[in-house]
Amino acid sequence: MAGRLVGRAAVRGVSGRGCVLPRPPCCCSSSVTRDQWLPRLPHQLSTPPFSTVSRETQQLKVEDDFPAHLHTRGHEMEGNLALLLLLSARWDDGASVRQLLEQAEASGVRPSAHTMESVLITYIKNKNLPAAVGLYADIQREYGASAIEACTVVNLCLMLMESGEPSEGVGTMRDFVESHARPDMPPKSAAEGCKALLHRVAETGSYELTKELFDLLLQGRLVDPGPQVVAPLLQCKLERDDLEGTVEVAEYIYHSFHTLPKRMEILIKIMSQHPPSDEDLLPVLRRAKEQTSQCEGVGDSLLGRIFDLALHCYGTTQAQHDLLFACLESGYPAAARLVLEALGSEVDERQVVRLCKIYAKNEREAALEHLLAASRGMTTLDRTKICEILLDAYRLAGNTTAGEKGLSLWRAMQEEGLTPSSAFLSSLAALLASCSIEVPFQVP
Repeated sequence: MAGRLVGRAAVRGVSGRGCVLPRPPCCCSSSVTRDQWLPRLPHQLSTPPFSTVSRETQQLKVEDDFPAHLHTRGHEMEGNLALLLLLSARWDDGASVRQLLEQAEASGVRPSAHTMESVLITYIKNKNLPAAVGLYADIQREYGASAIEACTVVNLCLMLMESGEPSEGVGTMRDFVESHARPDMPPKSAAEGCKALLHRVAETGSYELTKELFDLLLQGRLVDPGPQVVAPLLQCKLERDDLEGTVEVAEYIYHSFHTLPKRMEILIKIMSQHPPSDEDLLPVLRRAKEQTSQCEGVGDSLLGRIFDLALHCYGTTQAQHDLLFACLESGYPAAARLVLEALGSEVDERQVVRLCKIYAKNEREAALEHLLAASRGMTTLDRTKICEILLDAYRLAGNTTAGEKGLSLWRAMQEEGLTPSSAFLSSLAALLASCSIEVPFQVP
């Protein structure tokens, strides 16, 4: 990145013209020093007006006869100035940057706004916060607020956040938005940075600061309010266990932007603090069956309010599946059975199996065991398939009880009249053998 910036800035200079300069070594390389690279610069960089000083000082400077060459080699000097500015910034040599700018100003040479922004980007990449903040103010004063691209300001704000100055970061974004015209559409170059910025400020736990930044990004049209962009608003409330506030923010997000991120996390958090009873679930499931809603109804439960939002946003069936998975992950198989009974033949077995495989991969065997308990005696799910996935979860866990658990699962299938597949028996036999347990069946 530094090589591209140096090459581009040096070629463009102030007027967009200049000499073709070699690319400096990659900024990720720690084996190349300034001593090793500078001697390989073209001849014009080792002569006035820009040259290196002695090895002892290891600084760049402008020679005393700088002005004498401006009229004969103006564009070339602008390119050389750009290169030396970027080199000095790359090695965090702020003294040389200031010296170059001072002598250039005295001689009537003005680096382009593009060059100055490239120096700013280099400071940001080097995590040199004081230099970046100072240069940002200088660019705004000398070149105007529109001289800096949105993605550069976003990265500067992100560095302020990471340095423990979230209020300064939001303030910088506020100044930028208020002094810039709204683009026709959000710049793609700033999209990921805006998401990172929102997540970073959300980590402070301050909903007010996060909401202010969110509003600024929308006001400046720097980002679209998609699920990943609005999610930090919910994260602030969830991390503080503010369930009432979480639901209120979820309602605001749905009604304003027609999306509902983190709905599963919200449902699980509600169930962890308010275990779902029949009195909680039956009215909710009844509304789903009748396709009615009490969205934001006075006195309605938190669970019911989030369910209503999911119902409006994703439809009745998906909302019920969300409720089912939340019950399983929260450890409430009896509640999950109520949801399965309400779903009936509308159970999406493919979705259930897909999530079961995710549970197995993440070694969340308890959720699979809850599903088997909740679906016992039901024919709407392939329980044999769920048993196979649960056995995989035991095998992946690899603990000392995996063999005993697998054997207990096989016996439970026998009692229920479920016929294990050949793949199940082969996998179980291998698991038992690894645990030094005798295999009580014929291996296919």
